[in-house]
Amino acid sequence: MRNPLYLIQSYSEVLKEEFQGFANKNQQLLLEKIFNSSNFMKNLLDDLLDITKIESGKYDLNKKMENLNTLVENQVEFHQLIARKKNIEVRLNLGVIPLMNCDKNAIIQIIANLVGNAIKFSPPNTPIQISTVKEGKTVRFSVKDEGPGISPEEQKLLFGEFQILSSKPTGGEKSTGLGLAIVKKLVALHGGKVGVTSESGKGSTFFFILPINE
Repeated sequence: MRNPLYLIQSYSEVLKEEFQGFANKNQQLLLEKIFNSSNFMKNLLDDLLDITKIESGKYDLNKKMENLNTLVENQVEFHQLIARKKNIEVRLNLGVIPLMNCDKNAIIQIIANLVGNAIKFSPPNTPIQISTVKEGKTVRFSVKDEGPGISPEEQKLLFGEFQILSSKPTGGEKSTGLGLAIVKKLVALHGGKVGVTSESGKGSTFFFILPINE
């Protein structure tokens, strides 16, 4: 399934670029829809494959000592372009924390999902605060936004699979409904936990906590 999706995505992107200025508005819109839909399908397929690997016990962690703050900074830089489009300021408050024994790719996926969601559901012209802190024998990473918030009833559903809640992305972005489920499973593989504190109309703070391996 991946191969034809990648072909559709790649060819539609090429057509978009080559027909810039030549195609009329309707044709350009159709090409944009093909590209966006194929990109969404690719992301959904990737998420499904990740869920399947984790649940079947075939997701092998490649743990090494990593600087969590560096991984956070890299992901913030990666997401800056999307944040700027919505005039969202990403504020960093990174504490002094030890190196973490973790799977780099899995942690990047966790951070990317939480940071991406914060940008996706935040109104334009609002800040997002990202922090790391050492708490006893654990390290906490958190992302605080000023979005619509989440009711207690929906908080219970947040980390399940295919959960599309009442809060909608503020820039027309799409969601597979699998991102937070993957985050929870990857954090659990590291012996940590994930959670959220939120109140309707007052934003949300998503976090994960990992144990420090001395």
